Amino acid sequence: MAYFVDRVVICDAFKEPDKHYQLLSGGRSQLVNGRRPSMRFVVTPSAARNGISAVVGRDASLFEDLSASTETNEVVNQLRDEVRAWRNSGYPGTALVTRRLLEWWFERHEERKSIGRRFFFCQQEAIETVIYLYEVQSRRRMPETGDLLRYALKLATGTGKTVVMALLVTWSTLHKQKVSGSTLTTNFLVIVPNLTVRDRVSGVPRGDGLEPGGERNLYKEFDTVPPEYLEEFQPNVMVKNWQSVPLEAKRDDWIGEEIVEEGRFIPAAVLRAMRRRAQQDPNAVIRRKLGNWRDVFIINDEAHHVYGEKKTRKGEEPEFLRWSKILNRVAKATRVALVTDLSATPWYGSGAAKPEGTLYEWLIADFSVYDAFESGLVKVVRLPDPDEQGRIYLDLWSLVKGAKTKEEYLRSCKGAIASIYASWSRDYQDWVQTFEFARTTPCPVLLCVADNAARAAWLFEHLTKEYEFLRNADNEDPRKWHTIQIDTGVFDANKGREAILREIVSTVGQTGMAGERVRCVVSVQMLTEGWDVKSVSHILGIRAFGSPLLTEQIIGRGLRRTNYDVLNQPLEERPEGYEETVDAFGIPFIGFPVQKRKRASTGSWGNKPVWIEPDPKKAKFQIRVPNARSWAVSVTEPLSEIIKVSKLPTTLANPVAEVTVRPVVGGNPEAVMTLDEFRREWPLLRTSFLMAEELYEATNPGSAAELGIGPTFDELLDETREYVSTRVTVPQNGDSRDIGIYNWRLQARDILENAIRGASGAGTQAVPILATPEWLDSKMLRRFQWTGIVADGKKSHTNKVPCHTDLEKKFAEFLDDANDVVRYLKNERFGFSVTYYDHNRPRQFYPDFVVAVREKDGTETMWLAETKGEMRTNVPLKNGAAELWCQKMSATKYGQWRYLFAQQIKLEKALATGVKTFAQLASTLAADTTTPSDKTIPPSPVVSAQDD
Repeated sequence: MAYFVDRVVICDAFKEPDKHYQLLSGGRSQLVNGRRPSMRFVVTPSAARNGISAVVGRDASLFEDLSASTETNEVVNQLRDEVRAWRNSGYPGTALVTRRLLEWWFERHEERKSIGRRFFFCQQEAIETVIYLYEVQSRRRMPETGDLLRYALKLATGTGKTVVMALLVTWSTLHKQKVSGSTLTTNFLVIVPNLTVRDRVSGVPRGDGLEPGGERNLYKEFDTVPPEYLEEFQPNVMVKNWQSVPLEAKRDDWIGEEIVEEGRFIPAAVLRAMRRRAQQDPNAVIRRKLGNWRDVFIINDEAHHVYGEKKTRKGEEPEFLRWSKILNRVAKATRVALVTDLSATPWYGSGAAKPEGTLYEWLIADFSVYDAFESGLVKVVRLPDPDEQGRIYLDLWSLVKGAKTKEEYLRSCKGAIASIYASWSRDYQDWVQTFEFARTTPCPVLLCVADNAARAAWLFEHLTKEYEFLRNADNEDPRKWHTIQIDTGVFDANKGREAILREIVSTVGQTGMAGERVRCVVSVQMLTEGWDVKSVSHILGIRAFGSPLLTEQIIGRGLRRTNYDVLNQPLEERPEGYEETVDAFGIPFIGFPVQKRKRASTGSWGNKPVWIEPDPKKAKFQIRVPNARSWAVSVTEPLSEIIKVSKLPTTLANPVAEVTVRPVVGGNPEAVMTLDEFRREWPLLRTSFLMAEELYEATNPGSAAELGIGPTFDELLDETREYVSTRVTVPQNGDSRDIGIYNWRLQARDILENAIRGASGAGTQAVPILATPEWLDSKMLRRFQWTGIVADGKKSHTNKVPCHTDLEKKFAEFLDDANDVVRYLKNERFGFSVTYYDHNRPRQFYPDFVVAVREKDGTETMWLAETKGEMRTNVPLKNGAAELWCQKMSATKYGQWRYLFAQQIKLEKALATGVKTFAQLASTLAADTTTPSDKTIPPSPVVSAQDD
């Protein structure tokens, strides 16, 4: 049954779980340190079919001996330890582009948090484990995968499987583009179970899925591609429901082989056509479907369908066999680089040859629904209390399974219906009474699941007649209804009334869409993975539950959160009652965590969320910032006249015993050469060419090469050859060819690049290379929910100013009152950043505010402003990068830019003196040379700030 705890959410969603609830007998639990091992609870199908009492016993207790009812997955547990050690060591053994991706995704927590683009730990661990096995473990194979390289990922409903797919696409595409000899690919076939899932995963036509051409595709939304790789990121992504993938090119009017009988006349033309057809390549139809791709990366979404999810009728080919045939046929038609199976329930179903509930042998990562509960990634489930009355609502199937008539059926379950409706209607009325502009969640939805069409019709009729808020208008158009009845066939419909219902059920809770009016859904059997609506607040299950897979799938329909913003707050700072919950009656799911307190309304917690969005009435306060992705070097004189190699610092190339060269995936993760071997293979000319190539890419990034403004490759080659031959020093036992060793080559290259970039005013000029869009514009800011502090923002384009601290709010209020401030914008979800380097790794700095200030002569100066309470080691690096950015941008056609750093103690001191204008504040802060507060941490002297 359920186990009751004081607080369900005990872990940070963005960190590895460090504690969990250990389930004990009698519905008890114990909070223990450490992560929950990968395991599964063993419940036999026969026990599940006999109702909740057969599972948990008549005494309303959990298993008396839970240890005998679990299986531990040692493979996954061992992989967790290996991947953790690899992560903590800095991801050794990967290609350079992979290391850059891992750094871009997972080592920039502060930056990603500031723009709401952090990845959950479960997403991080999933992609890390795939990369670890593929690159570091040399494409390690798992059991039972045949000739295919195959990995399975278990991610609970609501934890972001589609985002993991986007990371897989990004990694494989860039690896293929950047790594010589890569065995990955830029072609992706994503196979899904039905049309509804296809639309959601691809994002077509909404533009918010895996399709790269979508306006709000996942690669953009989650910033998966580092800026230097944007132009090379061109994946081919095809999302198909398995029913649309043909296994043979058979037309409806073809004559079958059975007509060829002895003594029967067959026209010669027909016989020739049949012979030609027999000689056709059976794989040709798949090749045409794939556009003749030479290789492919297959991603199976909801992959439990592939391996016998359920039994089929007599004479019908099982669904899992047809899906598996597609995989085998694709493997014969083209080279399959990798197959990744994603599912919340990756175990064999009742239709498989293996025992039902057995985990896939190639499972490599496991983030269960229990982990999702304890990390706050999904709603907390509330079950009926296990007392005499609540027990009835846990075991509804035992009450109705013998009912023969509508009257018997409704008489058996009407109490449960009335109880769950009463709870739902309270949430609904709270939602209705909230002003429309202030609503932060869609209308709450009640989901009812019956076991057959007749009983679903009885239930539908009862709900629409007896309950006020669920009654339908007297209209045959279901798009006008509040309660709808559907079956699983809806998810594959593409025409007729069924297609209308599919559109309705796929858009439940979406403003302006067909499903906007829906308050209740009555489903025959179950709503499968095609239905992932965040607004489900109540679930009523009146059917048999033949397997743990089915139970988790049905409850999964109500687990998705409506708001994730609260997860960015530390656990100890989250207010009481912030968890979202879902009520579930009649579903025998073992071990649901339930909190001992009154249920909160769906989506509500602590401070009520506020929508932040551009206000059309404040359009005059619009802010625009040039979206400089990188900086090129414009050269107006010969490079040999701009820099004097003879005056540059020297580089000492010390010999080493062994040399590690660029890894090549598919063989050993790293190639190690002796010093003698390296010197033979790396003459000075080869090193000079490589350095010139790297300098060319650095000084002519992206589209800058097409502009022809930077130094040419020939000029750079001349400079590198001169530097290598004249400015490289070696010890007594050294050799000048050792400059090709990565560390020394990097030092020499940096010296040359800094000399070129630092020759400002002497024939060179920094030129911003703008990304797409070329301008970051406040009017394009997408609305988002904010649960923290807000300021009024009289001179801000947004309706309110979102603030993280009281200091930011105080600064915003000063900007509103300052006479010379024309307009400003809080840089929250705006996306503006400045690149700085910390320990040679690029980082992004997001200044707090962008401010337009009117000067005494009437011109405008744009300011980047940063407020800071506690000083940290990277603050000087950020400040230096911001000042350099303003200096370079001011030398372009994009106006004058300056940077203001306002430390809290100095800002409060300045405001106390009565400064009235921004100019006065800037002057006062610049003149304040007092020693920083005791909280200041001395800056690290490792690397100075520089720009891309």
